[in-house]
Amino acid sequence: MLQVGNGMSVNEDRGHFSIWAMLSAPLISGNDLRNMTEETLEILTNDEVIAVNQDKLAIQAFRYLVDGDLEIWFKPLSENQWAVMFLNRGDAAIDVSFDWKDHVITDEVFNRQVDFSKSTHSIRDVWAKKDQGTTSKKLSIGIPGRDVWMATLLSCQSQAKEEAPKSSSQVLFENLQSMAGEATLFGHQDDLAYGIGWKYVEGESDVKRLAGDYPALFGWELGGIELGHAVNLDQVPFDTMRELALWAHKNGAVNTFSWHPYSAVDSTKSSWETDEVVVRHILPGGSHHEVFLDHLDKVVAFFKALKTGEGEASHLFSDPGMKWMAAGSGGAPH
Repeated sequence: MLQVGNGMSVNEDRGHFSIWAMLSAPLISGNDLRNMTEETLEILTNDEVIAVNQDKLAIQAFRYLVDGDLEIWFKPLSENQWAVMFLNRGDAAIDVSFDWKDHVITDEVFNRQVDFSKSTHSIRDVWAKKDQGTTSKKLSIGIPGRDVWMATLLSCQSQAKEEAPKSSSQVLFENLQSMAGEATLFGHQDDLAYGIGWKYVEGESDVKRLAGDYPALFGWELGGIELGHAVNLDQVPFDTMRELALWAHKNGAVNTFSWHPYSAVDSTKSSWETDEVVVRHILPGGSHHEVFLDHLDKVVAFFKALKTGEGEASHLFSDPGMKWMAAGSGGAPH
């Protein structure tokens, strides 16, 4: 939920809204709509920023570059367009000089690329709602502290070229998009691991017994992997889980992984317990930030090992289920 209008500065509100738009996140107002400033209203109703969020490709932005307090993010849009965001995370204003022609932007997940040395794009500042030249010239802008510069980039000429083959992840994403609103995919947690009267029987599935086929989605839990446990919260061995998830992938299903970790502060407490302020300890500068990073590394290592014998990575959807990070929970930082 958006926090625009809930006490941050106008600059921070604008940056916050920009990040949500670039990530294609749901734009749900979290402020009192009956009582807000003109600045808050202008931010929440900026149609050009909202258009970036609502682009039909629904592809999330990715971070392209970090230079001190400056972060640069790019987001592929439909009709061969791009969105770009320059985010100043620091308190002091910064001057930015960016030569477009020195950069080739590639979204490896969705197989999108733009080479600014070979193509020119017009620049549209979506917050100022005005055109700002083209990418043929170096960009020189100033960004106040905790603020953002955001623009859309429209190709000035046809970039007719043979499209590269689509990745399997892109094909899956497009297939799921095409089914939205028309079909429902049934899923089952630990479906291949155990069921009524059986456990770890090859090819067995309670869903298949009842419906005649396997589910389209297979759910798995990673809680415990961060502590080096051999089994997860459901007592499924991680090595077995990896084999079963790869079997599901090879047979055309989608794997979903949730992670309900033990607290990085006290490894005996699960993420469902909210009697401790965990978040402030695991953020950068917190007492257990490095411990939390180590936990994340273990999850990433598991995902990277999800590859077939041919080296193909398995598709997956991840849901970090950290209850003490949920807005409004007892463990939320104040």
